[in-house]
Amino acid sequence: MPFEAEWLTRARLRKAATALVVLAQKSERWQEPEARRSIRRKAGGSLDEIVEVVSLLVETQLADIKGQSVALTKAGRNLAGSCAKGDMKPMGLTLIRGGYFHHQARRLLESGSINNNQELIVSKAYGRREAPQLVGILEWWTEVEVAPEILVPAFLVEELASIKALLPEEASPQDYLVERKTIGERAELYSYSLERSLTANPSAIAWVSRISDAFGYDIEDTSTKPVRRIEVKGHRGSETVFYLSAHEWKKALEFGKEYELQFWGDINLEVDTEVEYAAPRAANYPRSIVDLASELKKDGWKMTPTNYKVTRGVDPS
Repeated sequence: MPFEAEWLTRARLRKAATALVVLAQKSERWQEPEARRSIRRKAGGSLDEIVEVVSLLVETQLADIKGQSVALTKAGRNLAGSCAKGDMKPMGLTLIRGGYFHHQARRLLESGSINNNQELIVSKAYGRREAPQLVGILEWWTEVEVAPEILVPAFLVEELASIKALLPEEASPQDYLVERKTIGERAELYSYSLERSLTANPSAIAWVSRISDAFGYDIEDTSTKPVRRIEVKGHRGSETVFYLSAHEWKKALEFGKEYELQFWGDINLEVDTEVEYAAPRAANYPRSIVDLASELKKDGWKMTPTNYKVTRGVDPS
């Protein structure tokens, strides 16, 4: 996903909306140079910016390019109708659901508090500083308040906390290392989403590995005393096999009962994350191991010290 949240300002997204309206004026395909000129006449801005706007439409599958021609997809034509009426909310939802604001969404979710109406309340100064583009888009909804504090209604909180909004789709894995990383990221997302759904204070759940690897674990739950520190592992198969870094093992020893491992198996990278999440949940994942260091010293576990490969009842050699 080449487009960063910082690039997706309200002004550029209005240009994207104008591009949709312009491209919808033809039922047949446009020649790219003609399309860019027509969009620029209506939207303004530099030619380079218009090229990027069209690229955004293609990346979000609202338009497609074949050779030197461009046309809207069915989804793009549907969205163009809303944009023509001045309704930018469907455009905003498309980008939120596409994961374009995943870092900013996480910052809002973790810094704010949830009231009795399941609304998210965030400091205005923090929201404007840490998630400016996302807050700007949320203002398209009249239900969103931005003063004296930012208040996000429950239906939008649900969108921000969804599987797809918090972890954008990645390119297909090309080798086993990339695949392992992708599986790990999915597992972390699933634990993060699950823990948020299980607590009365979702803002107490922090995805700390997105901040730094120095923690030695992935998720922190400050809603309990003592704090829960959760390391997350994932695997394609159902066998409980995972790898611990030396740093993770050190932290497991240091924190003892506060250090928990959650293992997600049967992860299928060929299935969309939002759909795929339901399968391991139905299979009773994650498997939780509280006080990991003590548990791994018991019979039934085998470790290969060189790589800290951990298995249950299977010789890893």
